[in-house]
Amino acid sequence: MTEQSLFNLSNRILENVISKEDVEIVQKLFFSFEESIQDFDLIVVLAGEKLNRIKRAVELYHKRKVPILISGGSLSREGIREWEKYFQYGKSHGVLENNMIVEGESQNTYENLFYSLKILSEKKKFQRIVFVSSSFHLLRVSLTLLKVLEEVPLSIAYSFDSSDSGNISLDDWYLSRNGREEVATELRKIIKYHLLSYLNW
Repeated sequence: MTEQSLFNLSNRILENVISKEDVEIVQKLFFSFEESIQDFDLIVVLAGEKLNRIKRAVELYHKRKVPILISGGSLSREGIREWEKYFQYGKSHGVLENNMIVEGESQNTYENLFYSLKILSEKKKFQRIVFVSSSFHLLRVSLTLLKVLEEVPLSIAYSFDSSDSGNISLDDWYLSRNGREEVATELRKIIKYHLLSYLNW
């Protein structure tokens, strides 16, 4: 899709004049990351304001007991760094401290991935990585990761796992104002990242 077509789609969503085709496009864009994840030796979770992402990362941790890399240096509403909030959640839900790796510099998705891969390039012991974020965010994560892997080349296998965003689901995202705004905002962030050369598509 072109930048203009994405922008037009975001406008239709905000104006709530959404066609059946628009719904199908959004579902393909944002809900196509459901994978059967069986084998991984590291979880990378991109921190956010809500705890949904770390909750999913902790669920995966308890399945395989592999380390979690928490990435996020932005300040949360509580005035602490997002990674700190996620670290405390992990600690209080059975994740060992020495199984959590912190990336605390990043301020956006591009930096999340860039700084995380820098850490991994130094450790050089993780081969199969699962990236965890909200379902509506994973498209931008995947496109940005392709760009970052050109800058920090690593020989890794990776997959994605989506957490419940709370506002948005495959079946009903377009029925609520919050869901529509979330999708439209994410579409515009993808356009912005493309203009900044932060991603490949």
